[in-house]
Amino acid sequence: VPGVPVIRLDDIRFPDAYLAQFPGPQFGVAGLRQLLDAHDRPIFLGVVKPNIGLTSAAFAAIAEEAWLGGLDIAKDDEMLADIDWSPLAERAQRMGEARSRAERATGARKLYMANVTDEVSRIRELHDVAVSRGAGALLVNALPVGLSGLRMLREHARVPLFAHFPMVAALTRVPGYGVHARVLTKLQRLCGADAVIMPGFGDRMMVPEDEVMANVRACLEPMGPIQPALPVPGGSDSAETLPRVYATIGTRDFGFVCGRGIFGHADGPRGGAASVRAAWTQLAT
Repeated sequence: VPGVPVIRLDDIRFPDAYLAQFPGPQFGVAGLRQLLDAHDRPIFLGVVKPNIGLTSAAFAAIAEEAWLGGLDIAKDDEMLADIDWSPLAERAQRMGEARSRAERATGARKLYMANVTDEVSRIRELHDVAVSRGAGALLVNALPVGLSGLRMLREHARVPLFAHFPMVAALTRVPGYGVHARVLTKLQRLCGADAVIMPGFGDRMMVPEDEVMANVRACLEPMGPIQPALPVPGGSDSAETLPRVYATIGTRDFGFVCGRGIFGHADGPRGGAASVRAAWTQLAT
């Protein structure tokens, strides 16, 4: 707009002395791979659908099917919180039991990712509730909670933390104002996110490919003593989109997250997860 100054932060870099004051990821890419015994391939995540409205029992039953089909991590949606019809304590308990059954049946390690987004004063309490009942990773909407809240959780956490992107559009989409998304990705990594879930490729997320790739690089590029975080670009992915995502990213160090691509699959969640693993096997051979 003529006469309106452009106030936008396009990128950010930190001196080593500044980086030394922050914990960064506790697990990072290498730690997540070790936890899941998942090496030399993407990590496969699934957002249990319907994303809200399921009882804890129904939620766990659907997730178990996907784990049996080959899913690594079954996760809460970013909108699913500690609510009356699916309390986090009950959901984590049922998910922990389902995860154990799936691990015994498949011989592969699995994780349940519980959403602990809430008032900052409750986040550590929700961490303890979820982890004690079976959650092996946590999701937090890092920008609404705040970067200081994320850093606080990182200092308390015993499991990997996945930062989700709600509110990113309000800070990055207005022309000539705000920040580039890669700045927010770097800040979330700095404050302790082991993985950063970001708007991914395709028309649904309305994000240019070069911006997605800038966020991917912000997770993986060298940052002094700060470990790399796992980039997880997402948005309407499925077995059909995996080849394009892999070819575009150009590395196996990423998380591939599906919702309807697994839980809305014609052959059910087990078939949906199996289709993604089959697509990867075809790519890798």
